[in-house]
Amino acid sequence: MRVFLLWSEEMTGRIILIGSLIRGVLCGFNIRQPNNLEVLSGSCAFIPCTFDIDPKYNNDLTVGARRLWYKDEFTDRKVFDSRTPRTGVLNGTIFGNARDKNCTTRFHCVTQKDTGKYYFRLEGKNNLRFNYAKLQLNVNDSPPKPKVSIYKQQQEVVEGTTVILRCSAKMFCSTHPPALIWSTSSIVSIREQQRQNQSDLISDLDFNVTHQHNRVNLTCMISYQLQNRNTSARDSITLNVQYAPKNTSVFVSTSDCVLEGRSVSLTCSSDGNPAVINFTWYRDTEGHLKHLRTGPNLIFNKTTPKHSGRYHCTAHNKHGNRTSDTILLNITYATKISQSSCRRSDIITCFCEVDGNPVPTLEWRLSGRRVLNSTSTSIFQEQLGDTNFRTTLTFNQTLTDTPTLQCVSSNSYGSVRQEFQELQPPPSRLDVLSLLAGVVISVIVMLIVGIVSLFCMRRSNCKPSQRDSTGLVMNAAVLDNGDVSVNKSMYSSTEAITHQNLFIIAPLTLQTLKRRHVRKKTSHSPQITLKSDITLQM
Repeated sequence: MRVFLLWSEEMTGRIILIGSLIRGVLCGFNIRQPNNLEVLSGSCAFIPCTFDIDPKYNNDLTVGARRLWYKDEFTDRKVFDSRTPRTGVLNGTIFGNARDKNCTTRFHCVTQKDTGKYYFRLEGKNNLRFNYAKLQLNVNDSPPKPKVSIYKQQQEVVEGTTVILRCSAKMFCSTHPPALIWSTSSIVSIREQQRQNQSDLISDLDFNVTHQHNRVNLTCMISYQLQNRNTSARDSITLNVQYAPKNTSVFVSTSDCVLEGRSVSLTCSSDGNPAVINFTWYRDTEGHLKHLRTGPNLIFNKTTPKHSGRYHCTAHNKHGNRTSDTILLNITYATKISQSSCRRSDIITCFCEVDGNPVPTLEWRLSGRRVLNSTSTSIFQEQLGDTNFRTTLTFNQTLTDTPTLQCVSSNSYGSVRQEFQELQPPPSRLDVLSLLAGVVISVIVMLIVGIVSLFCMRRSNCKPSQRDSTGLVMNAAVLDNGDVSVNKSMYSSTEAITHQNLFIIAPLTLQTLKRRHVRKKTSHSPQITLKSDITLQM
């Protein structure tokens, strides 16, 4: 029966406590404190706390009103009394006074066995008695991790801006604050500011970010010095710095020299955040940029010499763009003769225009022998481009020479030659006129010799010279009336001669003509007279 009464009294007390809590909330009794409190074993437990009372009890609340803490176990147990703060189960300090409605308390050197639910009780004059709501106190053996974050929750950390990193850590005993240390391997010129209150230690870092800070890890470590041990905890953050493309470059799938006909691929790469996905290709053509295409790769499946040139790419993202250095794509090929010609006059001028990569060599060969610069030959070379040039050969040539001229070019991929025929120059207009003049003079000389011979036969019976010389062929005829026609020059005879054609090699003497005439007219000797008009026609 006695046990039943004890149980009844305990139950009654609990019911009264619950009733007083409900009544307190309804009648203006309130408390502001954390619902849960995490603390470190061997350190302090700091409880920020303020309370309110029903206004009708204001006169009963004095400066010295008792402020007590109870631990809610199987039986409520008083663990702290503001009147004897250092003699209770929990040794501690309560701040301010009751009249200020302050219940902030710090318990010293808590251990894991102090984990549990606690509530604050206020006892003033007269009927001022009230138990406030409970809080959960958890005593841990290891410290909580500090929290590292970007201050003000910047949406993007962009290169060139200032970023503030904040590390906040719990401080359990303000009398023995922990040590907070930042660590990083690549950031310099950091400004740090630290501040603390009763429950938190805060450190702010601010610095100007560059692309080199992207993916850099920063660590904040908090170290606690306890009564009989030291312990620490840390937290880290990895920076995500956004920046325009950097280190844009072009790579060639093979060496810079690509043999004609083979395939080659050019790849553009760049470092940027966000990652670069837009690339534009250009070719530098005589100082003017020619847009080719977009994309990270530029592919030539079958190369030709026209693909040789300077190329670069430009990388883009939302923060800007960056252009690569120019690379030279070098297409190699065997030498070719693109043009050749000869011009003939008093001198012969020939040229060969060759193209090849590597740049070819060129030499002239006349009748199989190499031609060099000399007093009678001149060789001039003119550069037309990076891989092609023209060589001009000028030399004197006589009419009787019939040489074979060759232009021979070669490089490491092959050789080629061009042959020029019929180098003998055609007769000039002056030469033709000279030849005609010579013919006319020869005919005149021949006629004069013939006339002189006739006179010698008729008057002096002198024999004309039998000497013949090389001359031209002329037509002669003896007519029926005795006339002799030589290239339409007329000769006369006293006796009739039967018409026939004669072919005489000039100079033809009248003696020879007389002999042929005698064979036809044997009855008497011929007598030939010269008409007064002589006409020459070529």
